[in-house]
Amino acid sequence: MITEKDVFRACCGIDNNGESKALSRIELKKFHSDRKEEMVSEITLDGVIVNIFRSMRYTLVDLQYEDNSDYDYVRCVQLLKEFSVAENSMDEKAEYIPAIQVTLMPKEYAGRYFMTGVHGTWCLMPSKVGILPDTIRFIFDNPLLNVYEMNMEEAAGLDEDDEELYTENEVTVYE
Repeated sequence: MITEKDVFRACCGIDNNGESKALSRIELKKFHSDRKEEMVSEITLDGVIVNIFRSMRYTLVDLQYEDNSDYDYVRCVQLLKEFSVAENSMDEKAEYIPAIQVTLMPKEYAGRYFMTGVHGTWCLMPSKVGILPDTIRFIFDNPLLNVYEMNMEEAAGLDEDDEELYTENEVTVYE
């Protein structure tokens, strides 16, 4: 049986060909009080080196780029900065909750397993001492980052935009 830690390991680092072991997706959303989601912006990445560390309370997810001038790094930082502004902050009277969602899919498992963290925070940091930041670190409370297993037989019959793709019947949550 595949464990949560197995999926974490399968996402991290590079493979024998020097390629990233995971596909990464960052989604900036607003969850409205009527239970609808509004996608503000999104980006899917291949080639970003992932590192995951889970402690007693938090999980760190690092997305490391070649350097701070990497096109995807610059684009991700710009999207995160544009979203993380005061007018998007949650308040008592707001009709939505702003959310940053990060999904990682290890290539090794070809879409069968993936992990998603939501409502995290982020910062920029260097991957080595003495260089400019080239890594985006996301920090999630452990209960808000989970590993899922896709039921491939049921998912194969659904359209990509079908809302039922990730319902309780097709996904197993590992806690």
